[in-house]
Amino acid sequence: LFNSLEDRDTQAHVVVKDSHIRFLKPVLGEFSAICPAPSTEDFKKFIRTLDRKGQARISLKASILAGGVPACLFEGEFVAGGPRLKD
Repeated sequence: LFNSLEDRDTQAHVVVKDSHIRFLKPVLGEFSAICPAPSTEDFKKFIRTLDRKGQARISLKASILAGGVPACLFEGEFVAGGPRLKD
């Protein structure tokens, strides 16, 4: 989400408003994390709302895979708004 906003040169804070994590099994070795992009329509709606109201929210899901098997499932609602702070 952060990278997508940055690619559009959109200045915004991004925070997790709400989240839920399910731990399914221990991760004892190498793992991968996958967070599919939101649908094109959901992202367009998010951007339109952000441009119009200065704040928008979107839900994302992510998985941690260990040995190709889900070990952790994450669902979160992210909120973007206002100018992003510079370091």
